[in-house]
Amino acid sequence: MAPPQVMVNHETDSFIKDSEVVGRENDFSNLVERITSPKKQENVNVIPIVGMAGLGKTTLAKL
Repeated sequence: MAPPQVMVNHETDSFIKDSEVVGRENDFSNLVERITSPKKQENVNVIPIVGMAGLGKTTLAKL
C-alpha cells in the first residue's frame, strides 16, 4: 500500500512589486484611463479582464 500523500498549501498574497511586472504598462494605462476618464459620462462599475491562463489577468487586476 502506498503511503498517504501530503497536500502542500502554497501561501499567496495580494502584493505585487511593480519591478516584477514586465510588459503590462500599456494594459495598466488603458485600464486606468477607462476608469478615470471624464470623456464618457457613464459610471463604470465593472471592467472584465479576460484571457487565456497565464496571461497576467490577476497581476493586472492587482496593480
